[in-house]
Amino acid sequence: MSDFEPAVNRPRVGLQDAEAALLKRVPAHNLLLIGAPRASRAFVDDLMSSLVDPVVCWDAGSAGLPADNIGTLIIHDVAGLTPAHQDQLLEWLSNPGPRRSVIATSIEPFYGSVEAGLFSDSLYYRLNTVTVLLDREPHTNYVYDAA
Repeated sequence: MSDFEPAVNRPRVGLQDAEAALLKRVPAHNLLLIGAPRASRAFVDDLMSSLVDPVVCWDAGSAGLPADNIGTLIIHDVAGLTPAHQDQLLEWLSNPGPRRSVIATSIEPFYGSVEAGLFSDSLYYRLNTVTVLLDREPHTNYVYDAA
């Protein structure tokens, strides 16, 4: 007999268990959302059910980063991070540990700040796995730009 059992004889695995096992093997993907706060909020709300728990929000300029035991970090106004907060976030993202995804929001594109040396290029490229340019009009579709 083959080493492979027929699927009918295998124990059923709940979809959530299968998703959790898969997510442990897949590297974290980050999103950079560029658009009006209302559009970013609506986009994140649409994603909420698929984000890895626990989901924690961090505003640019807030005291400290959340504990390491989070699944998804949402950063509001990432372009407003001070150089010290940028370094702190980059170090936090580089710490070994559980998989983390980051959703960063900005009202306007801020690559010019990267070119001018005002925003860490390492952090920018770490956060910018996928850029989503959100149209300001709610009736239009999202525009995706895979970085």
